[in-house]
Amino acid sequence: MKNRKIVFALILSLAFNVAFMGTLGYRAWKKSKSSKSYIYRERDGRKYFHEKLKLTPEQKKHLEEIREEFSPRIRPIRVDLIQRRRALANLLIENTPDSVEIETRLQDISKLQMDIEREVIHQLLREKDLLPQEEWERYLNMIARRMGSKLGPSFRDPRKYKE
Repeated sequence: MKNRKIVFALILSLAFNVAFMGTLGYRAWKKSKSSKSYIYRERDGRKYFHEKLKLTPEQKKHLEEIREEFSPRIRPIRVDLIQRRRALANLLIENTPDSVEIETRLQDISKLQMDIEREVIHQLLREKDLLPQEEWERYLNMIARRMGSKLGPSFRDPRKYKE
């Protein structure tokens, strides 16, 4: 009788593990299947920009092309920025860090951050050319909300902004 309970518990445990692993595998497969740009992905049941902005198929395609060009331009800058931040962290760990060297590294990091900001602004301007003014304003508000801020009813006139 005791052996039957142990066998039953082992079979039940095995079934739970198989179900768990199957679920993980399915989710990983589903995620890799939807590896398109976040413009076309769903998260938490919500469609992203292309649905909220009511873009035409042509606009969707053009926006995706613009975004596909953006990532390769920004990726090397981000990699360099990460490496320089690590180097700065290693410098700070030293017993007597060289303040001149720290300042130099901070300036290098600031320059790379400025390069990223410049690329992002150029990207936004390219996207702006694609969207009508009303959709452009909606797009900027969505971006601002993702970054944790609000642009308000009219981001052009700060007097209209109220929290």
